Amino acid sequence: MNFSKVIEGIIVNNKKYSKISQHLVPKNTISKANLLEELKVNFDKDIIINQTKSEQEVNRTLLTNNESFNQQLWKLAGYKNVPTIEENINELYNSELTNVIMNGYERLSNCTWYKTRCN
Repeated sequence: MNFSKVIEGIIVNNKKYSKISQHLVPKNTISKANLLEELKVNFDKDIIINQTKSEQEVNRTLLTNNESFNQQLWKLAGYKNVPTIEENINELYNSELTNVIMNGYERLSNCTWYKTRCN
């Protein structure tokens, strides 16, 4: 969801960037287990998440070397501030397009997102 908004912001604002490598990172970090818990709560799923400790923990958190460019990308996507992971999940859950996907494609033609972009 976020990445598509960033791409749309770049296109709509006619931004030109040379070849770059940039992670689009949220405001915070959370563990995989906490990410699954957030998804479970937001999407109201009745699942059990078993947290385990690895013998050898590995941190694969994506970070950015260019915080100002990261903030610029989020602003191009229409965000006033860099959102948290929890805010991103909540936005995804409340998205009209997610609702169409989760509840049936027959509603796609009534979707505002579809009407404004695909007609």
